[in-house]
Order: sequence, then structure tokens, then C-alpha cells
Amino acid sequence: VGDRSRRWGRSTGWISSVTSAVREYLFVLALRSFRRWSPAHIQQIPSFCDTIARKSNGFIYAHLLMDGSLYRCARSSGRNNDQRFYYSGRKCFHGVNLIALISPNGMFERVYGPYPASTTDKQIFNLENIGDELTNLHDCFVRLQRRPRVVADGGFATHRELHGPIVYHNNDPDAPAFRAHNLIYSRIRIPNEWGFGRVSNLWRGLDMVDQMLPNLSSPSQLIIVSIFMTNLLTCVQG
Repeated sequence: VGDRSRRWGRSTGWISSVTSAVREYLFVLALRSFRRWSPAHIQQIPSFCDTIARKSNGFIYAHLLMDGSLYRCARSSGRNNDQRFYYSGRKCFHGVNLIALISPNGMFERVYGPYPASTTDKQIFNLENIGDELTNLHDCFVRLQRRPRVVADGGFATHRELHGPIVYHNNDPDAPAFRAHNLIYSRIRIPNEWGFGRVSNLWRGLDMVDQMLPNLSSPSQLIIVSIFMTNLLTCVQG
């Protein structure tokens, strides 16, 4: 984490330089990895769909879990008053927002962003044309028993490639069935929450908010590299 590296009770510049160079190299690798579909995941789509269908009693036939995550950062020090773009009115703090697609085995398959915190999940979904990417991918699996989909929460745009919770009223005649569906849906999304939680637990430097300056330390780069390194640890440790 760059300038925060300390040895023998004092900051050492050469360690910071080496750390920054390694981080930038890993950032390039991470972008290359997260901007394409991995061959390993494509081969496992049928088995992932079968696994989720079995755990959801056949309600959900999906191979990925999609969710957004907001990471805190310091107030922007820029002179062009861009700090307001990094402020989340919903969370009431400054940060950056991203969307990740996580497979049932805990691997981050795709990462979009980060964007300033004022950008909502729905806006990122539209800006990155995620719906079109999913459509092109799922069109390649027309021979499966059902069309694959992606499990997402209600904050995303309604799209044919997404499977979200059912919105209902308590006086609806089918309310018990809808309630049961949403309970199963919530349990299916556990690996998603676990994935983001593991990133935060493994890389404590992301909690050093005062050092996460948008115009200086590039928190977006730190977050992407942290997710990439989490994938490596997941491959090694499971």
C-alpha cells in the first residue's frame, strides 16, 4: 500500500516505489482478467446452473451472482470541487462504487468500475452495457434445459438476463409462495456477500480511509488489485 509501508520505525521511499510498481503491474493484469469471460467459467456454466437450481428447488437457474459494493475513501482534495461526485447520499460518506459478478465457488469473474459513489448500481449496469454482455453470453447456451441467468438484487434494472426478488403485497393471494421464493433467493446470494466480506477482511489497508484519496493514492486501483489478489488466494486456499 505504497507510502504507508514502514520499516524500522520510519517510512522508506524505495519500498514505496517497489510497492507502487508491483501494484500498477497487478492492476494491469487485473483489468485484463476482469474485462473478459474466463474459459474456465464458461465451461462450468452448466454445472453452476445445476448447482443453484438444486439448492433453490428448481426456482433459480443461474451461474453468477451480481451485486454492487461501496468502499469508503477520503474526501477528494481536488480543486475542481469534484468531491461531491464521491459522496453517497444514501450511505452518507465519500467512496467509490463497483459491480462484481461472482461465481458460486467464490471467484470474482467480472468487475465493473469503480465509479464515484454518486453513481448507482443501476447506472453502472447501463453504462457498462452489462445486459448486452450477458445476452451475448447466454445466447451461446441455447441447448441447456433453461436459459442461464444471473442472480441480482432489486437495485438493478429489470432485465431478461437477471433473476431478482419478487415484489409483492402481504394481501396478495400468492404472498406465501412469493415469500418462500425470496427466502430461497436470499440464501443463494450468500456467496456474493461472503466474497465482498473476504476482500475487506484480507486487505485491511482498504479500511485506512484517510489514505484513500481519489486524486492522490488511486483507491480504485487499490480495490481492483485487492479483489484480484483475493481471487488468487481463493484458487490456492479454496
